[in-house]
Amino acid sequence: MAEELKKNIQHLMKMYAVIKEEKDALLIDKIKLLEKVEERDRIIVELERKNKNLQVANAVASGENTDVAKKKIDNLIREVDKCIALLNV
Repeated sequence: MAEELKKNIQHLMKMYAVIKEEKDALLIDKIKLLEKVEERDRIIVELERKNKNLQVANAVASGENTDVAKKKIDNLIREVDKCIALLNV
């Protein structure tokens, strides 16, 4: 009986070691995936900003919808002003 108990404990310890290694590997994968998500989010924000700028540039360059272009430029100026205000705090 004691020998069987000893074998069971050894088996459980081996299983624990394997599961711990798997857990550690999964945590590393999780960190890498979170970093990729953050990078993708940064790219999305940058592309949205560029898209907004292109829309304003196209509206101004085409000469059409000058009211829309003026509103977009006003919005951009407000955003810049907010950023400057945040930097001054």
